[in-house]
Amino acid sequence: MASNPYASAIQTTETPREREYRLLARANRLMAETKEQRDVGTLYRAVLFNRQVWNTFLIDLTDERNALPQELKGMLISIGIWVEKFSDQVCDGEESVDDLIEVNRTIMDGLT
Repeated sequence: MASNPYASAIQTTETPREREYRLLARANRLMAETKEQRDVGTLYRAVLFNRQVWNTFLIDLTDERNALPQELKGMLISIGIWVEKFSDQVCDGEESVDDLIEVNRTIMDGLT
């Protein structure tokens, strides 16, 4: 398997905040593309990627070593749970990805 020195360099120099921002930006890009492509498979993959990002956040937020203030952790956990439930509604065609994109943008704004 070929290694990607650029990806390796990013992982070593990137702060956790920068990594979180990058992942949310990628999720938003994928979800925004689904609106243009109008393909259900693409939508599912984009929403699944976003869920995986948020599930990773939830795992980190519930780790006792996470140093964020309790109140902030609680708010982010609530958002993560909402993302999980709302994602089902998006995949079922009941909702648009717009709200997921907006939530990610809001979190990204807080990371900068």
